[in-house]
Amino acid sequence: MALFSLTQEGGFQLWTLYIAFLIIYRRIFHPLAKFRGPFLNSVSEIPAGLALLRGRFAFENKLNHEEYGSVFRLGPNELTFNSAQAYQDIYGFRQGHQNMRKSPIHTGPVQVGSTTTVQYAVEDSDHGRQRRALSHAFSMQALMEQEPIVQDYVSKFVENFRRFAREGKEFNIGDWFCYFTFDTMGDLSFGDSFGCLEHGEYQEWVSYLFHTIKDGALIQGTRQQKRLKASNIEHRDFIWYILKQAEKFDLKHDEIIANSGLFIIAGSETTATALSGLMARLIWNPQCYAKLAQEIRSTFANEESITFNAIVNLPYLNACIEEVLRIHPPVPAGPPRVVPPGGDSIDGYWVPGGVTVSVGAWASSHNPLHFRDPDAFIPERWLDPAYDSDVKKATQAFSLGPRNCIGKNLAYMEMRIVLARMLWNFDVISTDGAPLWNPEGEMKYKKAFMVWEKSVVMVRMRDLRA
Repeated sequence: MALFSLTQEGGFQLWTLYIAFLIIYRRIFHPLAKFRGPFLNSVSEIPAGLALLRGRFAFENKLNHEEYGSVFRLGPNELTFNSAQAYQDIYGFRQGHQNMRKSPIHTGPVQVGSTTTVQYAVEDSDHGRQRRALSHAFSMQALMEQEPIVQDYVSKFVENFRRFAREGKEFNIGDWFCYFTFDTMGDLSFGDSFGCLEHGEYQEWVSYLFHTIKDGALIQGTRQQKRLKASNIEHRDFIWYILKQAEKFDLKHDEIIANSGLFIIAGSETTATALSGLMARLIWNPQCYAKLAQEIRSTFANEESITFNAIVNLPYLNACIEEVLRIHPPVPAGPPRVVPPGGDSIDGYWVPGGVTVSVGAWASSHNPLHFRDPDAFIPERWLDPAYDSDVKKATQAFSLGPRNCIGKNLAYMEMRIVLARMLWNFDVISTDGAPLWNPEGEMKYKKAFMVWEKSVVMVRMRDLRA
């Protein structure tokens, strides 16, 4: 018993000694020791992990940047930046430099079958092949051919709101933005709607989605291939374009299905979040709402004329969208990258190879060195020369470089059409003032994980065309 006690005590002492040496090494001798940051972050990954679990990661990072500057030590072997130059250095194309690869925590998590991963997560060697094959589904030609699908779901969206207006019903508009984006992306990805707009609920979309991706891949793929072979195909969704390129780029069946599932996840949640955030900001800024509504209603004599080509250049609509993407970046914490062997310079700092780096989207887009009144919703900053000093490249809602968002143009089309047709048809009347979107205290009532936690925006509709 005494021997066991001595062994246990010795083990505890060795463990304590190891921890002490680890702390000393990470604080004094580690290659990142020269970078400032919170003490606990420099010796352990736990503080950053806890902030992420609490949904306050992006907000705490911004506060740390305010204390420590444009770069701080987020973890023992991790740095985060908040500048436009860092965006380019970490995510962009740099002549004479290696691209920074994705952090291992983002590599290979999504599979269908035994080995396949989606293009978002694969290593660079495979990413280019998948990206080239998938890009045809998001070309401008494809976008124009997909517009009728988007318009059809906007019509269903508007029909529901017209019914709510007749009934005087109060509802959460954020839910309906989600229903719209999920149904649209479901149809574009797999040729079928989830039925959210029809039933006014999610229809167990989560379980259906994962069932489709994992267990139903063969059935879905076979059905899509039969459609492709039809000579009179008119429903030109993502799969139609991708299958056309599959043989040329050696795109495997499982890769097609897995990426289609990713399109739904990535293309639905982020767009719906941006739309909800914009409505909340318009509620908080009624002068902006009035200006946007006036632009739309004075431009179009009838709803049928609200097309992609007709609205693409509406200045204030575009400014409102750009501003909400800045002030509420859909992915508020930037994706991590790993510095290549040999090291590289980021925003003027030399960073050793193997270090994980990122740019915090929230921190960068709310940096007063980049934007005048950074926490204020000011669409005019995208139109008025008085804001020319704003560093617009410091906000990158769709990232940049070889792994930028492949669906960027589709997201813009969805947002423009649904906003224009909604505000042409209705006055949106807030019933609660969108309190959870109060911008004070670093959005103290909201949480943000990989994407924003859903928050209520309660409204009623007044039908202008009744």
